[in-house]
Amino acid sequence: MDLTTRRRAGDVAALLLLGAWFVFLAFGGLTRAEAVQLGDDFHAGRLHFPADAGRVLRGYPADDGDIRRAWAYARATLGRSYSGFYVRTAPAWREAFARGDLGSPEAWPEVTPPAPLRPWRDFLVEYPPGFFLAALPPALLARTGEEYRTLFALEMAVCTVLGLVIAERLRRRATDPGGPSALRWGALFAFLVGIVVTHRSDALVLLQLAALVWAVVDDRPGLAGALTALLVWTKGVPAVPGVFLMLPRIAARRWTDVGRWALAGLGTGVVLFLPFLALAGPALLEAVRYQSERPVQVESTAAALLGLIRVVAPAIGDPVQSHGATGVVGPGAVPLADACQLLLVLGLGAVAWRARRARTAGALALMAMAPLVLWMTLGRVFSPQFLVWVLPLAALAGALRSRRALAAFAIICALNQAVYPGAYESLKDLAPWACALVLVRNVALLGWTVALLAQATVRPGLTGALTEPPAATAQMSSPMARS
Repeated sequence: MDLTTRRRAGDVAALLLLGAWFVFLAFGGLTRAEAVQLGDDFHAGRLHFPADAGRVLRGYPADDGDIRRAWAYARATLGRSYSGFYVRTAPAWREAFARGDLGSPEAWPEVTPPAPLRPWRDFLVEYPPGFFLAALPPALLARTGEEYRTLFALEMAVCTVLGLVIAERLRRRATDPGGPSALRWGALFAFLVGIVVTHRSDALVLLQLAALVWAVVDDRPGLAGALTALLVWTKGVPAVPGVFLMLPRIAARRWTDVGRWALAGLGTGVVLFLPFLALAGPALLEAVRYQSERPVQVESTAAALLGLIRVVAPAIGDPVQSHGATGVVGPGAVPLADACQLLLVLGLGAVAWRARRARTAGALALMAMAPLVLWMTLGRVFSPQFLVWVLPLAALAGALRSRRALAAFAIICALNQAVYPGAYESLKDLAPWACALVLVRNVALLGWTVALLAQATVRPGLTGALTEPPAATAQMSSPMARS
């Protein structure tokens, strides 16, 4: 068996193992009633091991609320019965946040609307319109919430696998077949990150980002512009790499390519957003307002620092349940967040300066990943599912550097799962050990990215293996093409 055949067999084995894991996440969870009972038994000390080990294992892939929220939004939009807990107007949510009493989903009745509700206008959706690209298809087939959870998880599993396949194809174009497999390492990353891969809509962003890097490497600026607009429509912030990936062409004065990217992005954005503007009107901006009003999120670096400072200065801040997550408010929250934001701006400037010289597949993947990592680790919000966005990019950039870099990112993925769901209940109370774990995760992720950037800058020979295909090399030729 030659090297290529062995590698393909290894990739197939990795996909089969990842597929088995995804099947467990999709089909293996407890029902909502069983999950609630498990939680009650845990808090009451009624669990016994090893007798209850099976229940605990099956409790891992149970829906923690995000899929039920998507189910409610989709059902309301289709004019079917929905949970009144999740479907509320923006003023109703703001009133509930002000009271500090959101209630329990189980205590709210099912509501059957006389006609389909219009998202944003009739009820708040805190996401851009592309969220329904993930939320609606499973709702068209599912008859119950449990069926919806299974179909939603399988949908996100397919997005993840496709994104990893794109990363591996790019790696094979960029280096010799004997290097580390981006697909195999990406499958490991997806396993270590855990349940957030299939139980949130972020795998859709993962696929779009991988496709965006592929379009740029393949010298298709029009497609890259369309994908940038699609990312804005789907999630917002993850569209930022689209701008960074155009910087090499701006530096090379390839204005035709930049124009094609901009026109395609603008045209696609108009096509995507106009129907929803017609549907919801100005209420569509409520999603932007909702996100802007969020307090400093408990998994942010600023909140983690504040949680440690509370050991000696308890009055500096307190946790609060708001905007679908735990936030931090108090006299120290905003100054710490503002200091991190300043570092974020400086970091984005440094990455933009470096991105001008990116030409190779690995460098472009890194330049797409770096601004998102800076936003995650230095911004006001870092939800655990955000790491899902960059899994193929990390697998590609790491595979074109060293196995040590890949192993380090695998540890970061494990830390992410240790934070959520591992330490999350303690983190809600700003327990110092949980805040320290968050800080380790954030600093490790930021340090990993900075180290790869510095490695490519100080030792450019490390990227010498990142050769472009002949056509792409000719199209993107530059004195700095091996940066």
